[in-house]
Order: sequence, then structure tokens, then C-alpha cells
Amino acid sequence: MRLLKSLLFIAALSGGFCFGQTADDLNEGLGISHNGSTETLSWFGKSGRIYFILTTEDLLDDWEFVPVIETGNELPISWGFMPGANTKKAFFRLRYTDQFAFDALNEDFDGDSVTNMEELLQETNPFLAVDLDKNGLADDWELFYSLSVAANDEEPDAYSNQIESLIGSDPNKAYASSSQMDVYCPN
Repeated sequence: MRLLKSLLFIAALSGGFCFGQTADDLNEGLGISHNGSTETLSWFGKSGRIYFILTTEDLLDDWEFVPVIETGNELPISWGFMPGANTKKAFFRLRYTDQFAFDALNEDFDGDSVTNMEELLQETNPFLAVDLDKNGLADDWELFYSLSVAANDEEPDAYSNQIESLIGSDPNKAYASSSQMDVYCPN
């Protein structure tokens, strides 16, 4: 009987090593490890997925994006960080998209003419273009170009901020057709 229990225990141990955690769960096997003053967040990156990290200090607070974008390639992905001196606890989760992208950092998943990384750096959501002031411009785009009023176009280029938002032009500079595309605006 003792031999049978020992064999079952060894089989369970070896089975655990052979059949470890898979990436079929929603967080792709997300885990965190501690090494001295550094924490490492790691997960299994599935091919074709682009990952964004969100964090919060309290599960009741809003989740904030971390300025990190990782592309899955069927290998483990690790991201190291040092917790702040005032950070007592932190919670993490992954958000991913299957949207195809040649360059995930410079793509614009929400279509507001602000790249994914620019949105992360200005602490806005790269998946959601909102217009809270209902002026016809995505708030992320207004924040990126330090704008507040959509109707005013300070530059003498004859294009409204709405048009410049659509063509990817900088509304704070005069339009230069040699460096940007031309737009046909029928009367």
C-alpha cells in the first residue's frame, strides 16, 4: 500500500511538471515573481495577439494602462518593474486584441489618429475613442494636440480640426500638401 501511494505521488509530481499551466485561461497564465527589489510579470504570448497591461492599487479603483505593448509569439513574455516606495499592493491584468498590426506601437486601434503608444503615454485608452464634449473630435486626439475647442482652427490652412483629425494632420501647424495627403472636399 505504501509503495502504491509513493508511486501515485511520484506520478502526480511528474504529471504536474509535464502538464503545467497552459495559456487557455483569460489571463494567458499571468503570474508575478519577486527577485530582490524587482517584480516580474510574465505570461504566455499567443501568436497573433497584442497585449496591453493594466494595473490598479485597489480592485475598486479604475484600471490604468501601463505604457507597455507586447506582441505574442508562442513564447513566454516577461515584463520587469520596480514597485514605487509608496506602493503597498498592485493588481495586474492583461488586455489583448487579435487585430492584425505590422507595428502595434504605432497603430491606432480606436481610430482617433493617436497611436496606441501615444495614448498609453498620455494615460488614455487605446481601444476607446470618446467625445465627451461632443464637439466631433475624439478627446484623446484633442489631448494629444492640446486642443479644447473644435470649431476654432488657429492655423491659416483652411482646414477644420475635424478634417485634420481625419487626415492625420497636426492642427497646430499649417497644412503642407507636399508632406501630407491632399483631401478632396466638395462644395
